[in-house]
Amino acid sequence: MAQHREGGPEPLGPPPEDLHERSLRLSSYHDPAYRVYWLDENPKYFGKEKKWRFDDPLGEYGVMYVSTSDLGACAETLLPRPGAVLLTAAYGGSIPVSAANIVAHGLASVTLANPLQYFDLSGGALAAIGADASVATDPWRISQLWSRALFTHPAQPDALLYRSRRDPSRTSLAIHERASLDVTAAPMGRLSESQHRGLLAAFIRCYHVVIVPSP
Repeated sequence: MAQHREGGPEPLGPPPEDLHERSLRLSSYHDPAYRVYWLDENPKYFGKEKKWRFDDPLGEYGVMYVSTSDLGACAETLLPRPGAVLLTAAYGGSIPVSAANIVAHGLASVTLANPLQYFDLSGGALAAIGADASVATDPWRISQLWSRALFTHPAQPDALLYRSRRDPSRTSLAIHERASLDVTAAPMGRLSESQHRGLLAAFIRCYHVVIVPSP
């Protein structure tokens, strides 16, 4: 049996030129999803800023990011960037999250009038299109190129499913604006309100979070 040469993996490049000629295996998603959002913004928001991982690099269509669990939505939105973990020594190894940040965010339930047809970036379908798991972790400029190439694929996926970077055991969806008419985002109240006490307790316990007073 031939052995692989030693060395690190090659970084993922742009999508192959024949991507649109390759079969795209889509799956259906119909369960509820969740968003943690700034309370001064609309919970249903398809952004065109070109600054998030699966945004359209040309800004021609919007993308809305949701998690398949409420805890995953908290992790993706509230946990600080990895570089901030250097601060944890001052908090006994826990990850500090500002109380003001929690107060400023709400939880929304995302429901679908029709199932989303999504392409799974977390499983075995990646090899067939010339990609690997780094499409969800490599520099955003590469992820955005893949996102646009998949959006324009003849299969016309409504969304991309991927493993959350903050917690790879949870999955998220980047929903394309073409599915906006089937998407409803209903506010469920401020995260600091009593109905979310259990969720915040789980967030603190799961991610070793400490809530710190605002300066």
